[in-house]
Amino acid sequence: MSKRMLFLMCSIFLIVPLLFLGCGSGDSGAVGATGATGATGAAGAAGSTGPAGEDLTANPTPEACSVCHSNVTATHAQTGVVTVGSIASGLNEGGDLVATFNVKVDGVNSDSFAPYAVYLHFDNAAQAVPAGMAAPNITNGQRNQLFGYDRNTHELSVSIASVVSTGNGNYQVTVPAAGAGSKTFKLVME
Repeated sequence: MSKRMLFLMCSIFLIVPLLFLGCGSGDSGAVGATGATGATGAAGAAGSTGPAGEDLTANPTPEACSVCHSNVTATHAQTGVVTVGSIASGLNEGGDLVATFNVKVDGVNSDSFAPYAVYLHFDNAAQAVPAGMAAPNITNGQRNQLFGYDRNTHELSVSIASVVSTGNGNYQVTVPAAGAGSKTFKLVME
């Protein structure tokens, strides 16, 4: 080997390690600013159509209602529906107003309703015009309670009229002759 070649190789062996001395654990400087956002790429191809959905009401699976409920229709049916029918009224031989009616719950006769209040509504021409209203009133309506419970004590407070269950979902309301006549009655039962 020539002197020149030997000198060149020794120089490379001494210089190259010095180049890597700066790549150690020193401070690498502050992070540069974020670059601008690039352009939006082209839309990808449409995916394949997925499998058809399953009708879970026709073909129940473990997650369907029918796994736990043997009759889904009955389970979700509305219950406690009250209907009142067979309403009749008239005056008895003593002049008392007697009204009868039938109560059904979900189509079955029910004797479980308790009377809460019976009100007598009528026009009273002698009643004063309420404050803040201009005369003449459309109606001089008055309401008297004939049967009811005290809201605070829940004790029977008025018992002029009678309300009784006669069985098989049938009820009878009797208003004495003194309160009857050409008036309107309102019955509230719970």
